[in-house]
Amino acid sequence: MDETKLKELGLDSLSEEDKANLEGLNDSQLKLIAKEHSLKKQAFKERDERKTAEQTAAAKLKEIEDARKADELEKALKNGEAEKLVGTLTTEKEALTNQVKELAGYKEKLNAVEAERKDELLEKLEDVHKEFAKDLPLEQLTKYVKLNGKGVEGKPFNPNRGGKMKFDYQNMKFDQFTTEQLVDLEKNDNPFYLKILKEKYPNRR
Repeated sequence: MDETKLKELGLDSLSEEDKANLEGLNDSQLKLIAKEHSLKKQAFKERDERKTAEQTAAAKLKEIEDARKADELEKALKNGEAEKLVGTLTTEKEALTNQVKELAGYKEKLNAVEAERKDELLEKLEDVHKEFAKDLPLEQLTKYVKLNGKGVEGKPFNPNRGGKMKFDYQNMKFDQFTTEQLVDLEKNDNPFYLKILKEKYPNRR
């Protein structure tokens, strides 16, 4: 993937593995991923700013408590400093409340973008794959579509193997199967089951 294009889309900070997963995607798909990435960055920024503001407010509250313990609160009251500080803390508390509301809004938008992205990826799969893949997290679904999407060339699929799983599972790993599917594999495609079991537990005998 061209680094210049990634920079224009704001995706140049992605890991090398994530960049590799972008290969072959069209401009519309890249823009959708860029939007998702931007929302995540904004959510993290809001979280960090909220945490910093909370720490600052806590530190100022501690200053008030320390002043009280040192019998300096009366002096602060006379000078009007305590009232000023209370007013400042009240304003900051209101600002924090607004930030929490904004963050909830970003999360809702992010969930909507991820749902849209998953629907788009599922459309690239044959019906026999969709039932298995529909509940996968977005990252795993992206990799699954890359291996099993429409038009992907791979090992010939033998429908007489794999029991109830009538899809090409030859490129899948142990953790991608449900318990029921693993039991089915052990019974109907034992060589493949032993292969992924050994990959999962290389020291097991």
